[in-house]
Amino acid sequence: MKKQLAQGISVLLHPLLIPSYLFGMLLLFFPLLLGSIHTQMMFMGIIIIATFIIPTWLVLFLRYTKVISSIYLQDRKERTLPFLGAVTIYILTTILIYRIPTDSYNTIPQLMLLMTFSLCLTAFITLFWKISAHMVGFSGIVGVLMRIAFHSYSTHLMLILFVAILLAGILMSARLYLNAHTPKQVYIGFLIGFSISFTANFWILT
Repeated sequence: MKKQLAQGISVLLHPLLIPSYLFGMLLLFFPLLLGSIHTQMMFMGIIIIATFIIPTWLVLFLRYTKVISSIYLQDRKERTLPFLGAVTIYILTTILIYRIPTDSYNTIPQLMLLMTFSLCLTAFITLFWKISAHMVGFSGIVGVLMRIAFHSYSTHLMLILFVAILLAGILMSARLYLNAHTPKQVYIGFLIGFSISFTANFWILT
């Protein structure tokens, strides 16, 4: 039962879902950061398709053709091709988003660039060492929320940030319980994702 719970947490907080979670959360709680309703809906659709649906299809295709042995990508060497595909999709999506006219104050292009940079760095590190992509991704959410919290000083936001930190701890425990990563891989993944996200958001939110 514990293993199934840990697997479930890992699936629900999968790196491919992080962009959709982040933008969905900002859309729900901080819509002013994302421009008009039309802009919000358009970009949300693009992000779900480009960062979740297409990469998921790619992984399933690679598994079906037996290029990879598992959709969980436990073998570091098997992560190279899926990561390369995801990086390509993210870069093309970022270029597309920057080319679409947006409202005068819109953080979507900058946040997409931030996530693309984090993915590229994770993919590069993976060529030499197995790092927790789960923690890089989810700690990015924590970094964004913490920067917004510093920017707005909202009690409501602090509660959301607390929940995000709690979920990050639960995810970290799940990855360790499944022996998917060593503690070092998990901790460094968290530090990299959080540092990039928190630092970059000083530029995005100023």
